[in-house]
Amino acid sequence: MEKFIYAPEIAKLGHVALVTENLDKSLWFFKEIIGLEETREVNGTHYLRAWGDFEHHTLSITAGETSYIDHIGWKAKRREDVANFARLLEDAGTEVRWIAAGEEAGQGEAIRFELPSGHRFEIYFDMEKPQAEEGRKSVLKNQVYKAWAKGVSPRRIDHVNLQTSMDNHLIVTYLQETLGFKLREYLVNSDDKQVVGWMSVTNLVHDVAMMSKPSVGPNEMHHIAFWQDNAQDILRTADILSEQEVSFVGPGKHGISQAMFIYVKDPGSGLRVEIFTNSYLIFEPDWEPIKWTYAEYQKNGSTYWGDRRRDDVNIQAVKA
Repeated sequence: MEKFIYAPEIAKLGHVALVTENLDKSLWFFKEIIGLEETREVNGTHYLRAWGDFEHHTLSITAGETSYIDHIGWKAKRREDVANFARLLEDAGTEVRWIAAGEEAGQGEAIRFELPSGHRFEIYFDMEKPQAEEGRKSVLKNQVYKAWAKGVSPRRIDHVNLQTSMDNHLIVTYLQETLGFKLREYLVNSDDKQVVGWMSVTNLVHDVAMMSKPSVGPNEMHHIAFWQDNAQDILRTADILSEQEVSFVGPGKHGISQAMFIYVKDPGSGLRVEIFTNSYLIFEPDWEPIKWTYAEYQKNGSTYWGDRRRDDVNIQAVKA
């Protein structure tokens, strides 16, 4: 294996590429209800971002015969890390496909590959950061769009939660050893076997969660999460969804991550969206992963307080 002066690193979650079986419904949901702004449309793909997102897009939506997640994009810390990750992944036996600059609108050269579960990841560095046109532009120089222009209006993308039927420890270890994710909290079942891992490359509790369940496929997405600034925003979200007669689960507070949440589904694709706030940040370099038993998870881990209707939350994930 080639030696690196420094190990390649992932800086943050970049974007999710959604394919939907009902484009009109998905665009209505994400633009008018969630309140994302459309950067542009290229060859049938609509590129969206929240008012506080700086890069070209954090969500893309394309029409398809079925709904699925095409890929999940991650931004590297350095431009050379893209090529270094390619070599590292190939040395580990992972097939890598290069994506030419411009193949994905706004994005430079990138690589795509699959986890052992089949989830498709992309790593890039260069991404356009277009300004908003007049009329949508914020008066703040450090903000792209006007806040609260429409709908729920989250500030930014926050994390993704993935599902697999495969062994959780195997996938989590791959994310740790190959891509540099750190395990922050994890859940074991009644046999003391790990079934969920919450992981991050930033100070967040999780940029990605990986949940293992025998009832799902090997590569599914449970939800994509968008961040709001505070608890009052979550209550405002509940009012907006109720006014629009869109069903949702929440508000509530997770014990794991300590975040407040609402879950709502895109009627076009079935993709679940979490509106997410509060939580805590991790600055300790010697952080020890926190273990939750299944009994603890049932009592306080999943829902510390609030809406405990979990059936809608735990089924019907979108294929990734």
